[in-house]
Amino acid sequence: MPFGLYFKGVSIIRSTRASITAILEPITAGIISYVFLGEIMDIIQMAGGILVIASIILISLDKVSDENSPEILRIKKAKESCA
Repeated sequence: MPFGLYFKGVSIIRSTRASITAILEPITAGIISYVFLGEIMDIIQMAGGILVIASIILISLDKVSDENSPEILRIKKAKESCA
């Protein structure tokens, strides 16, 4: 099921964005283990997680549109630029 959802997501968004977003998986696992399993996180681990999340946000802010983008994203971006 997870792989099926991943491939469906890749078909909707660009593969580069999907691979960048997939980097959140270990961060999410760390947060879940901290909250539910009582794992201890050091300052270095928290700082690393924050840096990873910040870098993902910075990379995602880049609005690149090209002919290889799925049609659904090109339509959405076209509507946003008209508004």
